[in-house]
Amino acid sequence: MENPLSQAEIDALVMSTGANIRTYDFRRPSKFNKDLIRTLVLVHENLARLLQSYLSAGLRTWVQINVRSTNQFTLSEFTQLLPNPTIALSFRLNPLPGICLLEISHNIAFAIVERVFGGPGSDVQPQRELTEIELGIIQRVVRDTFGPMKEAWRNVAEIEPTLESVETNPVFIQVENPTEVVAAITLAVEIGEHLGHMTYAFPYSTVEPVLSRLSPQSWLASPGTGARRTRRA
Repeated sequence: MENPLSQAEIDALVMSTGANIRTYDFRRPSKFNKDLIRTLVLVHENLARLLQSYLSAGLRTWVQINVRSTNQFTLSEFTQLLPNPTIALSFRLNPLPGICLLEISHNIAFAIVERVFGGPGSDVQPQRELTEIELGIIQRVVRDTFGPMKEAWRNVAEIEPTLESVETNPVFIQVENPTEVVAAITLAVEIGEHLGHMTYAFPYSTVEPVLSRLSPQSWLASPGTGARRTRRA
C-alpha cells in the first residue's frame, strides 16, 4: 500500500469527522417520523374531544381529556413500563393488521366503575386490583368508546375495532412481535376530581397499510377536517 496514513493523520481524521457521527440503536429504531406522529396526534386530539363528550354523558359528570404526550417504544419496552397490577386491553383495528394496546390508569378505571354503579366518585381510591365484575365494566365501556374511535379514524381508514382481551399483569400480555416499534399516545384524563391517563399503543405494522393517509397534508385535505378546525377556533 502506497503512502499509508500516519497514526497522527488517522487521529486527526477521526476527530474531524466525529462531530457528524450519530449513534443508532438498532434495538429501538425510529419507525414513526415526525409527520406520522403529528398526524396521529391530530387523530387523537379529535378522539379526545369525542371521548370527552361520550364519557361526560355516559358517566353524568365532568370529564376533560387532552393529548399529553407521544413516545416510541418496542412492544417489549412498552409492556415492561406498565405497573403491576395494570389494566391493559388488547384490541384490533380491523381490517388493519396487528394487535394494539390500551392502558388505563387505576384511578381513572375506579372512577369509571364507581360512576357506572351510581356512586359520587369518591376522592379515596382503593389500592387493589379490579374484581372480575369491575373489569367487565371497563371492557364494556372500552367497547362503547370504539364508536368515537371509528369516527376519529374515519379520514384515515374505515376501521372496525374489536376487543381481544384484558390483562392485569403485564407479564401475561400477548404480543405478536416483542421487538416491533409502537407509537404510544397518552391522553390526560380528568373525571370529576380524579386525574389519570389512557395510553394507546399502535404497532408500526398496523398503520403501515395507511401511511399515505397519515400525512398532515392528506389529513387536512380530508372531508370534514375543515369543519372541525372551524369549530375548534
